[in-house]
Amino acid sequence: MHIHRSADGTPWPQVPFGSWRLWDAHVTWADLQPGPSTWDFTRLDRYVELAQTHNVDLLLTLGMTPRWASSQPDKYSEWFREYGEGAQSPPARIDDWREYVRNVAIRYRGRIRYYEIWNEPNRPEYFMGSPQQMVALSKVAYEVLKTVDVNNGVVAPSVNCDHSGQMWLRRFLAAGGGSYADVLGAHFYVMPREPEAMVEEIERVQSLMHAYGIKKPLWNTEAGWGPPSSFSSQDDEAAFVVRTLILSAAAGIQRVYWYAWDNTNWVTLRLTDPLTGATRRGALAYTELNHWLVGARVQECRAESSNSWSCQVAKDNGERWLVLWNSGFGTHQEIHKNTNEPRYFPCINDSAMRSPAIAIGSCPVAVRTSQTF
Repeated sequence: MHIHRSADGTPWPQVPFGSWRLWDAHVTWADLQPGPSTWDFTRLDRYVELAQTHNVDLLLTLGMTPRWASSQPDKYSEWFREYGEGAQSPPARIDDWREYVRNVAIRYRGRIRYYEIWNEPNRPEYFMGSPQQMVALSKVAYEVLKTVDVNNGVVAPSVNCDHSGQMWLRRFLAAGGGSYADVLGAHFYVMPREPEAMVEEIERVQSLMHAYGIKKPLWNTEAGWGPPSSFSSQDDEAAFVVRTLILSAAAGIQRVYWYAWDNTNWVTLRLTDPLTGATRRGALAYTELNHWLVGARVQECRAESSNSWSCQVAKDNGERWLVLWNSGFGTHQEIHKNTNEPRYFPCINDSAMRSPAIAIGSCPVAVRTSQTF
């Protein structure tokens, strides 16, 4: 999960999650070290305290160079100027990067469990250096983090996995970047397409990992929906949440960090109401799917036809379920209920749940099955 303003009044999320990614939370390198000898850990200390109180681990995204340390201190991205001048450029001195990583790692040893090297370095809005320069930064950070605490988990810089992102990742891995991480990070944004488009993107990244001998977990460290996607109802939003998470699990993604709990200026699929803070149906769907998948394995998802999807879910108690949906908006099919009531998620209306038949539409429905898989 992402939470942007938990130190500024956002109540703790009313959904279950196990890890919090600190990005767009004002704790970049430039925030923590505004001057060569000046440090400000006030906000990050508060985040660490909150995480410990609520028993979630932290993933801290490193990077965004402070102006004083930047190799191009007067350069900035016009659309992302809030990160500061020089933030997107590599540091002029690698030793400044080394000192930053070491000081953070020492201060939060045993309290911050995971570190991500950089956010979306394939995009000049976040990084204006080369993949080879990012490998050099990754190597130093990995060595420092492991020296401070061998149990620190290091996530490779997370690319946005469109075509250009995959090309950037190929160059990064070819230069040896995969050696300096315990986990490969990626972002599988596919808007304005539907969540099912993620499957092909995930497979392409996994093929790249295989090609370069990377046998490490793959995490989606930023998932959600933004422009130009939009939704006609909260039911549609909730359906997208369920489909995104269950497809990710089936594809072997070990973690998904939803973006974001309290974002109001970019996302178009909001989990909370921007005015009242009340949870929306997407958050309810997130919660119910999480509870239902405890003690379960999503073994496979496949397209039965152009729009019809089914996922096999095996539970530890021996139950076998099929999760069914149709990704074509306005397209429905019906199947008869058997003696076992289906499991509905909060993206379907009451009349559909009372129907003698199960309507298979854009909202996934879970049906008990006697199939073995």
